[in-house]
Amino acid sequence: MIEQEKEQNLNEINQENPKSINGFTSMRHQVANEIFTTEDVYIKKLTILANEFSNELINFAKNDRSFISEKDIKAIFDSIKSILEVNFQLYSELAICMNPWNDEAKIGKAFLQFIPFLKIYRNYIENYDNTTKTLEKFAKTPKFSSWAQEKKMEHNLLDLPSFLIMPVQRLPRYQLLLKELVSNTDQSHCDYTDLVKAQEEITKVNNFVNESIHKRENDAKILAIQKKFSNKALKDLVAPHRKYIYDSPLHKLYGTKKIKLHFFLFNDIIIYGTESSGSYTLYRIMKINFCSIEEGDPQQLQFFIQNMDKKYTIFAESKEEKRKLD
Repeated sequence: MIEQEKEQNLNEINQENPKSINGFTSMRHQVANEIFTTEDVYIKKLTILANEFSNELINFAKNDRSFISEKDIKAIFDSIKSILEVNFQLYSELAICMNPWNDEAKIGKAFLQFIPFLKIYRNYIENYDNTTKTLEKFAKTPKFSSWAQEKKMEHNLLDLPSFLIMPVQRLPRYQLLLKELVSNTDQSHCDYTDLVKAQEEITKVNNFVNESIHKRENDAKILAIQKKFSNKALKDLVAPHRKYIYDSPLHKLYGTKKIKLHFFLFNDIIIYGTESSGSYTLYRIMKINFCSIEEGDPQQLQFFIQNMDKKYTIFAESKEEKRKLD
């Protein structure tokens, strides 16, 4: 019922949209119109995702237990429905600003009311890779492939992945459009202050989402490294402050022999050990605060790690690997 009301409201708004106006009154009007029209398209596609695609996939799941589970489908599309709820509110506010257009329209104010809710995008974007991997697993089955091709033809060659990536792309798009609107709004304009603030706030949201994604990816990488060590000494490798930087096979000098080891560099520690069949045995953990790096013979791709207790002679395997360590 709610979705039907939204569709009806959407149609009413579109009927009121002054498409008969030839041209734009200003660059500000043109940019504002781009924000509104792209939001219109975005809302319509989100509605297709939240209703048509979601319902049909759930029916698939109910009728075929070998298919993706109903739980997985709901996990994907519940976020889409939440995003649709929030964005429809923004769309409604933008429609008031645009119909009819008035150069005093407060686009910035409309965005400021909407921005606090944008963090709901975080959960969707963080899980986007898992979503696509889950669907890819079933995309090769004849039944799903046939359905996906049918949907693609129905929606002007837009396939399911093209719909699913839209929320990922929308936040950066807002940032660019608001920046352009600010640059085409005079500083004395009644909307200017709100526009600047809206641009700043949406940049913060973008940064917040990106940092969350990077943090999650970083922790996943560190956990994967931890699991490769046979020793239990690395059970607490994942830590809130720790960032993975780089890892590479290097050669350490023991007496007169070079022994191949695998080094892992983090922002606070260096760890290394021997590799065997994809797993590692830990040799040592060194704290970065107590280490210094000195250059050695460049012809031998040599450098030294000075720790508190001793100096280690290390050799890179190639010039490229050595440059990464510089």
